[in-house]
Amino acid sequence: MADERWLRPSEVFARRLRETRKARGMSQAELAARMTEWGRPLSRPALQQLETGKRRVSLDEAFALAMCLWAAPANLLSPPANTVLALTDKMGVGGDLRTWFNTGDPLGAWPETPTEDDRAALDEILGETLSRLAVPLVDALRARDEDGSKALYAAIKQAVDRHRAALRAIETSADVEGPPGRIARRTRPRKGASDGE
Repeated sequence: MADERWLRPSEVFARRLRETRKARGMSQAELAARMTEWGRPLSRPALQQLETGKRRVSLDEAFALAMCLWAAPANLLSPPANTVLALTDKMGVGGDLRTWFNTGDPLGAWPETPTEDDRAALDEILGETLSRLAVPLVDALRARDEDGSKALYAAIKQAVDRHRAALRAIETSADVEGPPGRIARRTRPRKGASDGE
């Protein structure tokens, strides 16, 4: 994974854990003591190893740490802007990570330098994104949920804008040779796709 913009979940968690603990004004010793007090014993050296990435966090520890920090678990797993959460060496989730957590539908990450080979995947990602956002938007409009509607309109606009930017990048780079861009592929097969494809 040479692309610096791709971070593994354990790397993201380590960064966010350290940031969140410091933002709460807690020392490692204080957080470790709270973890122990609240029933999930964790030593300060073990916490330090988690924050530096020398030790991977278990799912049980991740949720307990979120609880002890009064932090949303999704925040502790959300990568910084312009990065992709690398689920494998070839697939990642970028952008609307919280939607993926809530729906189980991973959004494809957009390639940094898209090529003509990425065009079909970009179209598929846009179509699936718009389809996925349509139902909650209709629900929000019916319920007169202004905040929900605004958030969903913004997500739709972001998806369309990213698609347009990627297509413009393909058009402007058509005459320039270079390495192909990376695109995160969806983790589940398309409807109607067979194993033999």
